[in-house]
Amino acid sequence: MLIGSNIHFFYLDPLIGDGLPWGSNIAIIGPPGVGKTVLCENLLCEGLKEGIRCLYITLDRPKNIVEECLTQQGIEPREYEQKQQFKILDGYPGMTGERGAEIQFSSLTDFGILISETISQVGNPAFIVLDSLSVMLIHNPESIVIKGLQGLMAKTKAKGNITIYVLEEGVHSKPFYNTVCFLADGVIQMKWNDHLERLIRAYTFKMARHATCWFPFSIEGKREFTLNADAALFKKLQWNRLLREFNRPQGNEDGNVTYELTK
Repeated sequence: MLIGSNIHFFYLDPLIGDGLPWGSNIAIIGPPGVGKTVLCENLLCEGLKEGIRCLYITLDRPKNIVEECLTQQGIEPREYEQKQQFKILDGYPGMTGERGAEIQFSSLTDFGILISETISQVGNPAFIVLDSLSVMLIHNPESIVIKGLQGLMAKTKAKGNITIYVLEEGVHSKPFYNTVCFLADGVIQMKWNDHLERLIRAYTFKMARHATCWFPFSIEGKREFTLNADAALFKKLQWNRLLREFNRPQGNEDGNVTYELTK
């Protein structure tokens, strides 16, 4: 899983063949219910099993629900918390307005400080999931959230963390999405097609080779993320094998190299 300065996830290798670099900020954008949270849970479980320190910041689900979902995938969250390898930062009470909540959305500065302190408790570098960034926009203007997000991204990047920000599609302004894509090192996009099938792709990634074509996936029984690709092509999920099926690389406007599957 760990190769050099990058971390390879089983579920993302077909999309990002070089792995996720430490010190990167990644946005996962898609419509409600498409599977963004399930993907994050699968990545988190894989990281914990490999001994990686992890932090899950939940803003739209109670902590006990997050624990139940992770348990379905064979992870006992409290065991990893006791080993100080994992922590869940529960922001759901703050969303409901409960007094004494750990996270208060009225001050994004305090929110950023709390996240920094929690990351220090877990240890750097760490794999971090913030689910979901859209909740912060219920309580704050987009301009304020962008300013706070820029500072948070800079802090986590400087500490060498990999941070994933989940964002709902279709509920914010186009300039907001464009700004998030500009600030992030990588963007993973998810959607439904006309047949209500789930699709995923690496929309952009500044720090690694990536495939911009759409891959079908499904959510199986115990919240398991599964790529439904051609068995022959993805049998070993090896990036070097995948590249042989791609066209010659072409640079985009940012100078990054992307690939499209041949027809």
